[in-house]
Amino acid sequence: MRPIIGFCFLVLLLGACAPKTEPPPEPTPVAAGQKDAQQEYLWQVMRRLAQFPYIPKATATVRESGTVLLRLTVSRDGRLLDVGLERSSGVPSLDAGVMESARRASPYPPLPAEIQGDRHRFLLPVSFRYNPLR
Repeated sequence: MRPIIGFCFLVLLLGACAPKTEPPPEPTPVAAGQKDAQQEYLWQVMRRLAQFPYIPKATATVRESGTVLLRLTVSRDGRLLDVGLERSSGVPSLDAGVMESARRASPYPPLPAEIQGDRHRFLLPVSFRYNPLR
């Protein structure tokens, strides 16, 4: 039997789909169309990530599980501009695997017209669970 790790992708909007700017802009109401576009785009990103799973050997052999809060900044044309961790799983190999998956999945779909700006930052919870084959 070989161990595998299943990806469980959870998308939570958490109000964290704000453009990356320094300093943060004043909160503004989000139009219903933009919120729907952000949610649909996040699902596209999650499907793209699922196509490029990266599971470090160290993670598979120690049977670790955890959740990472992944931070992605994507350009208007879908290029990955930045990837990082907003919150670690506490397992360095899982954290590294999630970030490598995000890099391998690039480029992402272009941002929809409803999402303003030339780049957008997203926060995505990504969960790993160890599932042995039976």
